[in-house]
Amino acid sequence: MIRIIVETCDAAMAANVGGSVHRTIKTFDIDLPELETFLREPETKALNFYHRQVVGIEVLTANQEGK
Repeated sequence: MIRIIVETCDAAMAANVGGSVHRTIKTFDIDLPELETFLREPETKALNFYHRQVVGIEVLTANQEGK
């Protein structure tokens, strides 16, 4: 199971009236066994001198998906 944590920051009040930035966090648990196996692979390597991490996520448009 992969847990994706998404942070939303709404700075409208801060920009307009000097209020605070409204910050919310939502988590999504997604079953992606192939990605999970790939990310866990360094655990099986001797001495663990390297690691893997997700550095970004992109939402593809229908055109990018080839639809």
